[in-house]
Amino acid sequence: MIVARNPRTFNTLPVIEFNRKRNNFELDNRPEGLEANMLKEGIQEFYEAETLAERIEAILDALYVYSGTKIKFIYNGLVINDKTIELFMVFLNMSLDIVEAELGDDSQYLDKIMDKAWDIVCEINAMKAAELDVNGKVIKQDDLPNATEKIAELLGSMLTDAGE
Repeated sequence: MIVARNPRTFNTLPVIEFNRKRNNFELDNRPEGLEANMLKEGIQEFYEAETLAERIEAILDALYVYSGTKIKFIYNGLVINDKTIELFMVFLNMSLDIVEAELGDDSQYLDKIMDKAWDIVCEINAMKAAELDVNGKVIKQDDLPNATEKIAELLGSMLTDAGE
């Protein structure tokens, strides 16, 4: 198994609460199931991202889904596939390397940026209603704050403050 070069720990309590509210830890672990599709979607968003804020949000969205999936496996007494873990760790390592390179001289602030951006992602996900679409995915209301914009503001303030 591959281990992340920068093993990060995030507070997963918001992820637990979200999944309890969403579907009481119901797990769709089919290869083409909800969890697999949401994880794939999160990873694809990273590759389609055009800005640093979009890339950070995509990483954290994928991490949020991955964490929720792991929680559901544990809750249901199941073992997550090693290949899924390995694939996600490869994605996480590579995507963090890209973000770190993009930050350049400011890469020393990567951990702080990711921690604060994680809080943004968790806060916005907590605001989502429990209404699900036909596939079981939470429907995102139009009036939710935009995570990418919040992360862009965070980057602007942290990198400006850090440079002084």
